[in-house]
Amino acid sequence: MDTELSNTKSTLPVIVYLLGGLVIVGIIALLVLVKQLGNGGLRDLIKGLNEIPADHTINNFENHYQLSLLGNSWRDEEIGKHSDGSALAEYTGLNKDAGIIVFLHDDVDNITETTQWRIEQSLADIPDASCFESRSLIPVSLNLLVYVECEGLNKGYSKIDAYQFLQTSQNTFIELYGNLSASKNQYKKQVANFRGTIQSLAPADERIVEANENLAPTDKDAASFDQTQATLEATIDETK
Repeated sequence: MDTELSNTKSTLPVIVYLLGGLVIVGIIALLVLVKQLGNGGLRDLIKGLNEIPADHTINNFENHYQLSLLGNSWRDEEIGKHSDGSALAEYTGLNKDAGIIVFLHDDVDNITETTQWRIEQSLADIPDASCFESRSLIPVSLNLLVYVECEGLNKGYSKIDAYQFLQTSQNTFIELYGNLSASKNQYKKQVANFRGTIQSLAPADERIVEANENLAPTDKDAASFDQTQATLEATIDETK
């Protein structure tokens, strides 16, 4: 009986010592974590959660549009990061040099007015910008598609503002607005993905997306070719 009691008493200090060591290690780890978060670690953690895979396509069936974010380092942003808070979605990407915003407008008759307003905004920001506009009709639906871009120099940086307007119904249209500003070398590396991202705005039909996902690779290529050919034919017919 006395021996058992003696063994118990001799073991207790060891257990207390081990528990105390674990508590100290935990406190040190917590202090290190707090320091890292204070030095931007929390921001980096949130950024990692919001990152989007390279060349990812977003299908928004509710608002009838799809969008491909070409290149890497794109991430979701909170509404209001780039806009006045009225956007559907906002993204930053291409090494933080580009920002894009998706807007929903409820009066399709205002496409021309909105287009002109955006050009005026771009010229105020990039005084020597060269701007152009192209218009076409979406095959089958014959909805309007408008692309506008203004490119030039701003404070020594190469800059481009680009907009794509997509009519999604008789009364509504989606506006995709984006800008890219970077040094000359970086701009050359990124501008193709930026333009491709803006010009990727297209109608989203859940049935078509599901059908394309079920196609074999060769069938997908053929479908893509047929769609491109139809777009070209519609554009040619419009210009006649």
